[in-house]
Amino acid sequence: GCGPGEISCNGGCVSTCCSNLHCGGCGLVCTGGTTCNGGVCACPSGLTRCGGTCFDTQTSNVHCGTCGNVCSGGESCVAGECVCATGLALCNGVCVDVGVSLQHCGDCNQPCPPTASCVGGACACPGALTACGSQCVNVVNHPDHCGGCNQPCGPGTACLGGQCL
Repeated sequence: GCGPGEISCNGGCVSTCCSNLHCGGCGLVCTGGTTCNGGVCACPSGLTRCGGTCFDTQTSNVHCGTCGNVCSGGESCVAGECVCATGLALCNGVCVDVGVSLQHCGDCNQPCPPTASCVGGACACPGALTACGSQCVNVVNHPDHCGGCNQPCGPGTACLGGQCL
């Protein structure tokens, strides 16, 4: 004799519509943060079931926006999107500070010359040298960068004092 809406499970009467230990039938346990509602194990409102566990896909770094979408490389899940922290850029799958990164100076895949540093998103060469492409040069006497980057001297001329003569 169980009451209306109840069934006998292991010698006791239970309501399978609402029991987390007998949800929809005897011994059907709700797990992973789910609760029994109408005989079905479900995640609370605002959460999504991914692999048997409830997650907030708006903030979960392992289920961002949808199940299985993992934020990596320093990204975080914000409003269901994997994003880098403020001031960082996603370059080749990694969040980097393009203001100081030697491989991504000012923007992704913009490397500084080997002897240069990245300051404020611009390559800075040591001393009086100027960053021209992938090298630090002296624009006072360099034949391909005379007086400035990519200003080559013509045939039969030399770069002296930053001028082609």
